[in-house]
Amino acid sequence: MSTCIIGSAQIDVHCHMIPDSYLTAVKAHGMEMDEGFPIPEWNAKDHLRFMEEAGIKTSVLTMPAPQPYFGDGVESAAICRKFNEEAAALKALYPRRFLFCAALPLPDVDKAIEEAKYALEVLGADGIKLATNSYGQYLGDPELEPLMTYLNSRNAVIITHPHKPSAANDKLIAAVPLASYEYLAETTRAILNMVAHDVLVRYPNLKVVVPHCGSFLPNALPRFKGLLPVMVKQGYMKPVDVDANISHLYFDLAGAATDDTIESLLTIAEPSHILYGSDYPYVAAPALVGAKKSLEARLASHGLNPKDIFTNNAASLFSCMVLNAQDMENALTPRRQGLAVIAALEAKGDQATLEKAAAEALDNGLTISEAKEALSQLYAYTGFPRSLNALGTLKRVLEKRAAEGIQDDPGKEASPIPSDYDALKQGTEVQTRLSGQPFNYSFAPATDYYLKAHLFGDIFARDNLSYADREIVTVSAISALPGCEPQLIAHVSGARNMGVTDAELRALPALLEEKVGHEEAERLRGALNTVLENH
Repeated sequence: MSTCIIGSAQIDVHCHMIPDSYLTAVKAHGMEMDEGFPIPEWNAKDHLRFMEEAGIKTSVLTMPAPQPYFGDGVESAAICRKFNEEAAALKALYPRRFLFCAALPLPDVDKAIEEAKYALEVLGADGIKLATNSYGQYLGDPELEPLMTYLNSRNAVIITHPHKPSAANDKLIAAVPLASYEYLAETTRAILNMVAHDVLVRYPNLKVVVPHCGSFLPNALPRFKGLLPVMVKQGYMKPVDVDANISHLYFDLAGAATDDTIESLLTIAEPSHILYGSDYPYVAAPALVGAKKSLEARLASHGLNPKDIFTNNAASLFSCMVLNAQDMENALTPRRQGLAVIAALEAKGDQATLEKAAAEALDNGLTISEAKEALSQLYAYTGFPRSLNALGTLKRVLEKRAAEGIQDDPGKEASPIPSDYDALKQGTEVQTRLSGQPFNYSFAPATDYYLKAHLFGDIFARDNLSYADREIVTVSAISALPGCEPQLIAHVSGARNMGVTDAELRALPALLEEKVGHEEAERLRGALNTVLENH
């Protein structure tokens, strides 16, 4: 599994990706109503819009029901492979916004193991999604042992989701939707089968997410515990440690997370194992936003910390690196993250990645004016060719977004420079503040003049970026320039003098690691260590 890096923002562990490829395959076999209700429309832009409205930073995507097996294992494997590759591409396109748990072509166990290896080891899947049953093959069944052995070796997170039970009364399902009661019974059935076979004790590295507020488990487990000794005594079951198995379960709050439901769930779940889930797009976005606000307001009355439920517990489960609350208070805003990333990619000359990063930065609040200013400023550090190339990429991004109807914020233009402005005098003062002492490059007086009068005088006088913004841009760009470590160290120190906090600086390497490259991140880490160890 990959390691994700997020801020202290909210994570949705129960939502679905429904690409056209999946929907086409299901419809080709007339299975679009197999679960008793229509499969909703979905696209990434609408999903992102819902996330913004709901205040969700990261969504963990999974395949919905039905399981795409229609009697042909090869076809099923191809559908799952296509789904997983599309999910991985979406995760790459929107870093930090989407994670995914891979779909497997069960009931073919051999093909499922092959796909799990590809998804986890090649695509960087964040876990595995398993149906409660795949056409009669239930979680916990002995034929799944080889798959569990592999997933245990990978410390896998498994998100479970109910599917139509293998023997269901279609007349009854037509009258009463599966989701209203049978999904809860189906989930309970599958988890109890896992417990009865001692799966989670025998494979202790597995972490299994149970949907829909624990389903009927809070009611069923006491009864199961009461019946177990009787069944063992009569030779129908083997002894199992029920509580030890349950300790490996996590529970999402998708569905009707009422006060009674939460209190019931707390009889079997540790607070650290409770996670937020929306069930988007199966529930309309406005209803989910309202329900989430209500849930946020009610969690404390149950002794639950909202930050744990919405962020920390899921971040721990998926091994995400989360900045702590103190760091986040002063750490990089999404806008400054955008500035840092486009600056580093400008210096690196990676136009393809810059195109995606620029769009993401605009989505996250960077204005057109700010983006232009950052890339223009960098000509003084990386040269006109890289600066002009990056500005050309930004221009194409803006034109494409405008054609798609996206109205980006133009932002504030720089204020006019007063006619009596003394660029050399002002630039000398700015450079002295940045350096912490007077600076004179007497070896090359012309260069000394250009630095003071033009870079720190003319450019820094433009007020559509703050001094701190400009140093974040500069530090990020020089991180992408091999052989410029002395200048990088100087600008890390200078950034602190210009108001960039240590928390912001410490957040930069992880950001560059994720969005720009390992070498750039390591270069900045080295400079940070040099500067911060000496202060």
